[in-house]
Amino acid sequence: MRKMTLYAQHTNKLFWSRYLYKFTVRLPQISFLRYGKNKVFESLFKCETYEQWQSVQLKDVYRYRYMLNPDAAGKERLELWNKRFQLFKFVNFINKHKINGVDLRVRYESDTASVCTNNKDLFDEGVALLTGDVIELVWPKSDKHSEFLVNNPHYEIVEKYPYNKFMYKVELKGYQRIDRAIIHNIDQWFKNYSSLQITKDALEQLKEGFMANGKFIYSTNEKDMLLLQMLLGNLIKRIVTYKLESEIENAN
Repeated sequence: MRKMTLYAQHTNKLFWSRYLYKFTVRLPQISFLRYGKNKVFESLFKCETYEQWQSVQLKDVYRYRYMLNPDAAGKERLELWNKRFQLFKFVNFINKHKINGVDLRVRYESDTASVCTNNKDLFDEGVALLTGDVIELVWPKSDKHSEFLVNNPHYEIVEKYPYNKFMYKVELKGYQRIDRAIIHNIDQWFKNYSSLQITKDALEQLKEGFMANGKFIYSTNEKDMLLLQMLLGNLIKRIVTYKLESEIENAN
């Protein structure tokens, strides 16, 4: 079983442009819950012994079959069995709050599930219920931070501006083909605007006509950023405005 490391920090931007709180748990195969009910998890919760569970035949369920395949890693199957009660707790926890109409969102990825919400009681309950399997905690630093982020969902709180000067980050859409007319002489275009900064890697991808994921451009002012918007158009995913933490804390 892999060693659990807890990562904790204060919320500096809303999750999904909406939520203040997030906790993440690591449990084997938990991402399969995104598909709703499935025979593997149903049998996992119903069987009384590991041997009984191993004997269940799920040949008709293609994407889950490796969990019970005798050729699969026995260590992984045993880990899933040993964590069945925690998985059951998680399922009941999510279902209970969804039935009660509590606003939450779950993101599943491999062996992790992240729960995002604005309900502090739900956050506290989930962390307490799944103690030992929680690997990430994110919560607001203060009421001032919470109020600011809720009222400004596209802002990000920072201790200082990137490179001590950039107030905006223009995030670019990933996996996009780029019109050659847009990128004609793009090197010179950026050289004309010292207020904008793009990484060498992102610039090379623009010139090649295909943008990968996670690329962005910094800007010091709105005027030149508007010119950038005119140039790139639909290639822009979102614009993040940075807000200094000191300004929030010192506000009346």
